[in-house]
Amino acid sequence: MDQAHKEDIRRLLEALLKASKDLHQNPIFSTKDPQQTVRALLAIAADADPNLFDDPIFFKLGQLIRSLKTHLKELEKSQDHSFRSLLRRQITYYKVSQLGYAIEAEIQAYLDGDTVRNLVKTLQESDDENQKVKVLDEFEKRL
Repeated sequence: MDQAHKEDIRRLLEALLKASKDLHQNPIFSTKDPQQTVRALLAIAADADPNLFDDPIFFKLGQLIRSLKTHLKELEKSQDHSFRSLLRRQITYYKVSQLGYAIEAEIQAYLDGDTVRNLVKTLQESDDENQKVKVLDEFEKRL
């Protein structure tokens, strides 16, 4: 994978990370509908390379995003004001919130692993002290 492609993936993952944080940080009550945030997250994912989520590294992330899409459809179907629909919406809101946490954790794990791999590679292979300090600073920011 070339450096430009890695940077594109990193930008995509950081945008998804921000959207997933927005998704689970908002309180979930009957007055706060997460559909707009879910749509924003799905739009970011839709802009990605279609084969990205087939990659074994990102497969679980792809599954979580597809599950989120399914829950969005459930929310769109349960819009009447009966008690049953209200209860179904609240359960789905909870599931959406949990998916937000899971998506965030999955992305964070990849970004952390990538940072550590970059740190180890730079410390072992580079003779440039400034480059080593730069990756150590990046690693410290991740912590």
